[in-house]
Amino acid sequence: MSDARSIVKIYAEAEDFKRIDIIFEHFDNFIRLVEMFEEGLRDTLKEEKLYNKRNERGDIGIRVQTSGCSDPTGNSAAGNIDLLNDMRIGSIVNALKGADEDLDHRIEIETLRIMRSDYFAIIKAIEHLRPRQRAELTDALNGTRDISTIADDSNSGYEATKHRLNRNRSKVRKLAIVYMREDRRKGA
Repeated sequence: MSDARSIVKIYAEAEDFKRIDIIFEHFDNFIRLVEMFEEGLRDTLKEEKLYNKRNERGDIGIRVQTSGCSDPTGNSAAGNIDLLNDMRIGSIVNALKGADEDLDHRIEIETLRIMRSDYFAIIKAIEHLRPRQRAELTDALNGTRDISTIADDSNSGYEATKHRLNRNRSKVRKLAIVYMREDRRKGA
């Protein structure tokens, strides 16, 4: 998880072009990295909330069920979903309610929301490419085909394919910047 944590920290401090490079570098599993970190942060916040709640009541850690109506598993699952939803939509106040007021948590929640939004801005920019260009770039980013295979499949030379992919990557980068800034201006 330290790799994911450092990626989030690096992402938070990076400019837009560097953020796009980070997404391109981890394109094949970027959303999964974001989800893994969200889950880790959710677990941390959940533990903080439970600890603070028990501490507030003076609870010594012994739980006695007094009614037969309780559903701790269902309540936990619902709480997990609500917390993840609050984190994803950027409802920081709700996500941190009952947890420690930690500036790092606020930054992490906001950065994860931005990471997810930026990824989808890049996907949207890729959709503007022609079908063949889109397929080649997506395959290269996902690692399903390397430049040699793409060159062979398109009956073009290695260098020509490399330049074509770089041109398309540059087109996507420029359009993604527009989408990312537009999303931030809207407050997405």
